[in-house]
Amino acid sequence: MNKDEFLTHTKNARNYYTHYDKHLEKKLPDFHTLASITNKLNLLMYYFIFNELGFDDDWILGKLCRKFRL
Repeated sequence: MNKDEFLTHTKNARNYYTHYDKHLEKKLPDFHTLASITNKLNLLMYYFIFNELGFDDDWILGKLCRKFRL
C-alpha cells in the first residue's frame, strides 16, 4: 500500500465510522486493509509519543521494532 492509498483508506474508514452513513460503506476498506492501517497508525502514535518525550530515534526505532516485530 503506497502513501496515497494509505491516506485514502484511512480517510474513508474514519468518515464511515464517524458518521455511519450507508453511502460511505461502499468506500470502506476490507478487513485486512483496515487491520494494516490500524497497525501502522499504532506504530506512528507510539513513535510520536516517544519522540515528544525526548527519546532519540535509534532508541524509539529499537523499541518499536521489538514491539511490532519489524
